[in-house]
Amino acid sequence: PNLRMLKNVLLTSVMYNFDLGYVQGMNDLLSPLIFTFGSNPTLFSPEQIETLSFWCLVSMIQKLSGNFQKDQTGMQRQLSYLSVILQSLDPSFFSFLTSKEDGKNMYFSYRSLLVLFKREFTFEQIFYIWEALFIWPTFKNLESSTRLKSERQEKEMKEKEMDEKEMEENFGVWMEAARVEKGRRKMMEGGGGMDEMMRVMNGIGAEMGEEGGREMVREGEWLWRCWKEEEKRKKIKIEQEEKEKEKEKEKEKEKKKKEEERDKEKEKKEDKEAEEDEWMGGVEVIERKGEKKKRIRQVHG
Repeated sequence: PNLRMLKNVLLTSVMYNFDLGYVQGMNDLLSPLIFTFGSNPTLFSPEQIETLSFWCLVSMIQKLSGNFQKDQTGMQRQLSYLSVILQSLDPSFFSFLTSKEDGKNMYFSYRSLLVLFKREFTFEQIFYIWEALFIWPTFKNLESSTRLKSERQEKEMKEKEMDEKEMEENFGVWMEAARVEKGRRKMMEGGGGMDEMMRVMNGIGAEMGEEGGREMVREGEWLWRCWKEEEKRKKIKIEQEEKEKEKEKEKEKEKKKKEEERDKEKEKKEDKEAEEDEWMGGVEVIERKGEKKKRIRQVHG
């Protein structure tokens, strides 16, 4: 009966959003919904289970619309966020990945981000992971608001760029970064081929055990906090460098101002000396003329 429900809901979804149609991965999002609503048969009838599952699926697809774009820009954006996180928090591993043709595009994480880790962990773990995924933006914004209050008072916070904000709110890429870090050693030892990377990544969920989902959520949050601290340090460093540059500019301005004042003083002094020379020259001419007249009178006595 659950398979029939799955088929009915997917067909209805295709007709509801005909332009999008069916995209691979939608069944992975739907099956946990049917399982959840159908876990207690006395609570909902089969028709109610289908209805509830359908509308939840519609809501999820709207929320994850970037995952199902035909040009894959949404998925490419998530993979680029993953790349930014690894570059910031694990530069040596990032350098290893980007040195490999199959590693630099991060395609080994494509499936897990597309279907929200549905194929990486058990049903029980998926429910915990999805709960963390969907409440993360609210949790992050609530936590940020308590910090922003004091930071606004000190005028230290600037408006974030939109892509950075989106990266922060997409908790899936932080959990995926934590999962990738789990396979770091094996991926580097394996040489960096796509088949080897996929094999390593596909086996991580099983290696993490029953508490793997909870562990990944905790480590994803920890990576986010580390990234925030690193960004904060970078911001402080940039601000300090800007202040130093401003100080240097002020010093240059002050130096230039003093030089201009010295030049003005020098010009004034030179002008004054020129005036004095001109005046002394005039007196000498008058004295010479007076001496000449005196001699003329003595001659013509």
